[in-house]
Amino acid sequence: MRHLLLCLLLAASFAHAGDTPPTPASQADAEPEALQKKMQRKVSFDFADTPLEEALNFSRSLTRSNLILDSEMLKASSALITLKVADTPIREALEKVLEASKTGAKLYYIDQGYWIGKTPPAADLNVPTNPQLALPADAEPKLRAAIKDLASDDYEIRSRAQARIREYGSAALPTLEGELGKKGDDAERQNQLKSLGLAARADLVRGPLSEAQWEALHKQVTFEFVDTTAEEALNFLNGLARDLKLQPGSLKPNDPITMRVNEMDIGAALRWIARQTNTKLDYSKDGIKFVERVPK
Repeated sequence: MRHLLLCLLLAASFAHAGDTPPTPASQADAEPEALQKKMQRKVSFDFADTPLEEALNFSRSLTRSNLILDSEMLKASSALITLKVADTPIREALEKVLEASKTGAKLYYIDQGYWIGKTPPAADLNVPTNPQLALPADAEPKLRAAIKDLASDDYEIRSRAQARIREYGSAALPTLEGELGKKGDDAERQNQLKSLGLAARADLVRGPLSEAQWEALHKQVTFEFVDTTAEEALNFLNGLARDLKLQPGSLKPNDPITMRVNEMDIGAALRWIARQTNTKLDYSKDGIKFVERVPK
């Protein structure tokens, strides 16, 4: 039976958390400090023939962390756990639960969540970056003239200057950064330079995506999919962020998705869906599509 149990769109966040190299949870350097502290809390429990999924839900409820199973582990989620621990850090207790499941699964932290599987999760799903553009030699004087006009008292002149600078995209970045921090410079002009520099750098990191798509990827979402079809899942996420224009691609409409996430960027949630379904994400201004992952 397919269920879409809970959904809640949270406030947009503009800080992007990129993929971190997959690290076993026993090596906590990849985890945010706040999460590390949560995972060190002491816990006691006594599981007797408790399904693995129920045991993991217990851990989720204590830490509000994202625990996501790979497709093989989803099939083993009914494995029964008999285990008693007392005054044990949650991380260590989780590792003991996985050991008791006899599935061979390990705990890895990557991309705002814990991957539970026999092998590390794919780490190559970020938006591809644009190459650093080169500024044509004849454009340098025009760019510097526009930067000078940022100090004008005339609003129209400043606006035209900003528009000209934006046209150069990431090619303007070295010149803009060279102008930052100049002693005695007008504070307002420095603020404009910072803003334009951030926009130029964003051209690099958001790759082929539009600004609206980039911001949509960083909206936070909480949801629970239990045997939810791929079609239902994508319709739900498209409803939260229409600018993304999500397309199933290689996903079959009835492919089941089981995943519980808490306050995660939509972009990270999409990457987790791709990992669980053994697909990759193809990014473009026309939309984001799931495509077949070619084995290396």
